[in-house]
Amino acid sequence: MTFWTDLVLPIVILVLAIGLVIFVLNLVLRAVHLDITIIRILGFFAIWYFVGPIIYNWMEAHIITEAHEGIKILFMPIQAIYQAFSKLL
Repeated sequence: MTFWTDLVLPIVILVLAIGLVIFVLNLVLRAVHLDITIIRILGFFAIWYFVGPIIYNWMEAHIITEAHEGIKILFMPIQAIYQAFSKLL
């Protein structure tokens, strides 16, 4: 049962959360007529920087029984890259 709660369910929640963030971001950018690809990409990463860790911490407290590094990297990619570079220095 840990396969479903530790791997499959977080990936399903990830896909739904990314879809919702992209939908809301596109809706807002089209409303203000800034529908430019680079702004969408930067906006997504800016929003996901704050939303991803919130969702991951909630899932870690309520759903996930054993944390996997791969799932954590999917929810917090910017933080994982930063930690990798800080280990190099």
